[in-house]
Order: sequence, then C-alpha cells, then structure tokens
Amino acid sequence: MLLSGSGITALVVDGDSIVIARERGKGQSVVTCLDLREGKQRELGATHGRVLQLVAGDGTVSWIEERLPALPAARFVAAAGPMTAIRSLPGKKAPAATVAVLRPDVPTPRKGGRPAVELLGIGSGRVFWLERRDGAHVTVVRRSSLTGGEVETIVTEPGMQEATLLSDALLWTGYSLEAALSQSRRAVKRQALTGNRPRAVADWIGPEAMLFGSAQRAYAEDKEVLWRLGRSREEQRAVATSAGLVEQARVVEDEQYLLMRDAQGRFIAKRPLSWWARMRQLLGA
Repeated sequence: MLLSGSGITALVVDGDSIVIARERGKGQSVVTCLDLREGKQRELGATHGRVLQLVAGDGTVSWIEERLPALPAARFVAAAGPMTAIRSLPGKKAPAATVAVLRPDVPTPRKGGRPAVELLGIGSGRVFWLERRDGAHVTVVRRSSLTGGEVETIVTEPGMQEATLLSDALLWTGYSLEAALSQSRRAVKRQALTGNRPRAVADWIGPEAMLFGSAQRAYAEDKEVLWRLGRSREEQRAVATSAGLVEQARVVEDEQYLLMRDAQGRFIAKRPLSWWARMRQLLGA
C-alpha cells in the first residue's frame, strides 16, 4: 500500500511522485508529496481552503482551492465572502501563488455529471483550465502564468464540451462541422501550445465523448468507440469498441485506466492501447 488515511480530496501522479491533498479541518487542506522510489513524504504547504483538484508538471503543482466565507453572517462584504481560486506552487519551497480568482458565477459543484471548472494541466509555463458557464451552455478554456497575472481566454465553444492538454498541444470538442444536426455529434480541434491557429482533427464523435491523453497521444472515448486522434482528420482511427459504462478515463503512456460502473457498483479497469502493452499484459509484466 502506497498511502492510506481519510480526508484525501485530490491526488495526481507526477513522474516518480504522487502529490496528495488532505483535509486538515476548518475548511483547510495540506498538500504533500510522496516519493515512490524512497517511500518518503514531505509537506509542500498548507492552504487556506479545501483543495478540489490537482495537476502537476514542469516541477510545479497547481490546484483549485475553495475557501469558506471568513464572516458567514456578512456575505455582503466581498472580502469576507467565499472564494474559489486557482493556485500554484512553483518550486519545492516557494510560497503558493494565486493564478486566478474564478468568477462568482462559475461554481465548483458538478453540472450534468461534469465539474463546472476543470484543471487541464501545466504547459509552457502556464496553467490551463476549462470553465462551463451559464448552466453549461458555454464552455471556455483559459490559461495564465504559474505566478499569476493576466488571464487569457483561448477557446470559446457553445454547449457542454471537453478538453485535454498534451505536452505539445491543447485539444477540445465543439459541435460537429459536418453533421446535419451539428449538436448531435462532436468535432475535435487541436491547437499547438506555441501556435494560435486551431484545426479540426476529428469529427462525428459521440456527443458524450471524453477526451484524454498522455505526452503527445490523444484519445476520445464515446459510448461506441475508443478513437485515437492525430494531427489531422486523416489520422483519426478506431482502436477499440466501447468498454462499457465509463465514468472517467486516463491514459498513462500506452495503457488506459478506466473508472467504470456496473450493476454491482464502481470498479477500476486497465486496457492496453498498443501491441507492446498487450504483450506486457499477456506476460503479466
């Protein structure tokens, strides 16, 4: 067993480490790092609010922090009201920086089974996140420096959409560019982290599709098919049929980890995505 205990609200794997957020009472959390090679834990820092999501990369940890009102009886005082912010810890001993304070009308509770705000990851010295606004009728992707500053909106799409961050690009869904009823299917668009011209790399994906990736590999999972995506429409490939009722999915190198649900409850499954991964699974490696 790598770790145990109650109060874990978020975790993320970062190379040979696991970064964990635990509740510490009074609506606060502590962020710690577990070294998988040595089995040692070290505290990265305490927060003034509850940590809801974690991402890590480029030697930095970032999280969504939800603070309770300082004066519950005086919510009309803005400085004393509740606050939800994105914060980052750029280094082992540096103080945490506030990347962005989220709009008051962007709540953290889930809408339609998906969170209203999702951290996508860290790339090119910036934090990327997704906001589902106006009752999930509009989806935007934003980014800002790890140390805070100007917040840039780089994607705006109608409807409830998905996005994922690769090591070299951002991918997101939008209404289909080809279907007669555009809202009935989804297209996937790609934009390099160093570029500003998006291009469609897939279409005719199911409207409930989830996007995920690892390094420079991108995938889309809908009710029928697991798709591997490339840098153009011609590279869209079906690599597997549906695995069942998938609630969440992640890819680590060439293996997919799925949080699934059946009549007995939730369970975690693993699926190989390459020939080498299939061989490792057959050999029990």
